[in-house]
Amino acid sequence: MVFPQNPQGWSMPPLPTLPSLPRIAQVAPRFDGLYVAAGPEPGWNFYLRFFSHGSACGTTSNQSLPAVAEMLVPRPPVGGHYRIAGQQITVSSTSQHGQVDYWGELRGDGLEMRLTHRDSRHGVERFDVWQFLPLMFGSAPGAGNGRTRWGRWLRTQPNNTRR
Repeated sequence: MVFPQNPQGWSMPPLPTLPSLPRIAQVAPRFDGLYVAAGPEPGWNFYLRFFSHGSACGTTSNQSLPAVAEMLVPRPPVGGHYRIAGQQITVSSTSQHGQVDYWGELRGDGLEMRLTHRDSRHGVERFDVWQFLPLMFGSAPGAGNGRTRWGRWLRTQPNNTRR
């Protein structure tokens, strides 16, 4: 494009005024508990745990919530990270068994996520709705049987595996 020349040299036409875009609220995951989705078999669940410094850990387990929380701490070779843009979230979690990648949406106040995840080791891709479960701090790890009202919720969730 050729611009007309003025006495001082080349000039550009004025830029048009663009309408302002609506600001998308940044949603953050919760750090005081675990996110859980119904697992591949009865009694098994998927878990994700987030940390404020950008780390994340995930696993599949049939253990109690306190036992899983104690296990999900970022330390090599277990670890991962997450990124957020608006309500979109991506998570990568690595263990000695391989890597699992998650992507999707973090809802409202951070109590629900809708994620697709791909397990590179098993070649499985599936969609799940994840619910946040707060940890009861101050109680001994493994105290009680780990059963809560969420146990009933987990038993009612469909198995959404896609291969």
